[in-house]
Amino acid sequence: MIKSKFIASINNTYNLNLTQQKIKETTFSKLSNGKILFNLNGKNHLIELTKSNFNEKTYSFIIQGNSYNVQLSNELDIKIADMGFAKGNSKELNSIIAPMPGLVLSINAKEGDLVTEGDVLIVLEAMKMENSIVATKTGTISSISVSKGKTVEKGEHLIELS
Repeated sequence: MIKSKFIASINNTYNLNLTQQKIKETTFSKLSNGKILFNLNGKNHLIELTKSNFNEKTYSFIIQGNSYNVQLSNELDIKIADMGFAKGNSKELNSIIAPMPGLVLSINAKEGDLVTEGDVLIVLEAMKMENSIVATKTGTISSISVSKGKTVEKGEHLIELS
């Protein structure tokens, strides 16, 4: 049996590691008043689901008068985050940083160029794959910190937009 790993991040402060087997041992029962009764390790818990977003894997609960926000992550989500591709507020940032270590294959813009959100600015080679680094917003390139053929590290500053 494959043991899948899941992480439930609770209120962005506590991470609960779950396995597929542990989830199978948990039972859920929907009650008529819109609340959910779940049994974990032989103990019943009454919860009220107040918000859910299946696509984002986010849920909000009230348990015994306390509110909890939960973000679920599976093994793929964890690997994507470790590679630096996690979602964030990058559209609000002026700096474009390397999402992973790699070799700069090409730079498709120069200082002073006006770029549009989604334009491919740099192509990085990482793990024998070409990765396009795109403009996170429309703006003017104020500086480029790398050159073709240079190796960059994850998190290294590449381009500044204004």
